[in-house]
Amino acid sequence: MRLRLGIDGHELAYRFGVSTSTVSSIWVTWLAFLDNTLRQGPTWTPPHLCDKCRPQAFIDKGYTTADGIGDCTEIIFETP
Repeated sequence: MRLRLGIDGHELAYRFGVSTSTVSSIWVTWLAFLDNTLRQGPTWTPPHLCDKCRPQAFIDKGYTTADGIGDCTEIIFETP
């Protein structure tokens, strides 16, 4: 909610009837959780291994230097 609406901790504290320090604590906890979770994602494979495992369809289309595909996934949070 803080990111999507672009509001600060004081506004969130007012909206949910909690203290600003509670909002800050929750914010820091979520950031640490996301950092830990997303950091465990896949690492890049060395280019020489990508060359050996590249799909034939990529080679046929001329994507001979493609080493990865980015996926921008949205994470939806449910609010009370």
